[in-house]
Amino acid sequence: MAHINVNFISSTLQRPVDFDIIIPSITVPELGKYQNNEFRYEGQSKFPVLYLLHGSYNDHHSWFAYTSIERYAEERGIAIVLISGENDYFLNNRKSRYEDFLENELQDYIKGTFPISNRWEDTYIAGLSMGGFGALYHALKYPDKYMGVGAFSPDIIQETKGNKKAINLTKMLDEDIKEGIDVPWLYIAVGNKDSLLRENKVFFLKMKSLKVEGYQKIVPGYDHEWAFWDMEIKYFLDMIPRTDAYANTMEKI
Repeated sequence: MAHINVNFISSTLQRPVDFDIIIPSITVPELGKYQNNEFRYEGQSKFPVLYLLHGSYNDHHSWFAYTSIERYAEERGIAIVLISGENDYFLNNRKSRYEDFLENELQDYIKGTFPISNRWEDTYIAGLSMGGFGALYHALKYPDKYMGVGAFSPDIIQETKGNKKAINLTKMLDEDIKEGIDVPWLYIAVGNKDSLLRENKVFFLKMKSLKVEGYQKIVPGYDHEWAFWDMEIKYFLDMIPRTDAYANTMEKI
């Protein structure tokens, strides 16, 4: 597994930006298969990619600190990109343009620099809490760019600073479907002790009434917590619809 930290100048954010990318590579159990430098990197298929967003008061390092995301990515042959979005819900506002950065500059840089597929069918987005809101927002606003989206304990309604109207993801979903837009496959999970349960239930009912393709669940015994999110990111990675060269393969770490 390659874990790469990148620092580059963002023209969108007008400052240096750090992000991490995990790229699957040869694993320790595989070493015995190759003798005399037989292993080669050239010619391998490009990897699918998941853009993974953090929650409020965290940054992109949080997923590394509290979950086994690196192992999950290596086992399943998928690249993971982790960025920091401060507490701005991965939206544009008066002080930053995280929405534009994620949708345009970052993805262009990732796919132009690393062995990452440029097919929308190989592109996914997910996040927890604030990042769950961001993942759903981006998937519903840019549905032609993502195959699937994962939201773990997501905010559904967000009153952002500088916006006169709250952003309501349930209304966004309803508007997309009424306009005939094919939304990405949705995976949403929330604990039954979570304070965001009520608004998630409203979103679930809207999904069912509109017959939106996806998976939703309320998990007993969990609150707004990392034990839940570590479990759910693993389930999400196992369930997303994949058609890439690494689909249905599992490495041993």
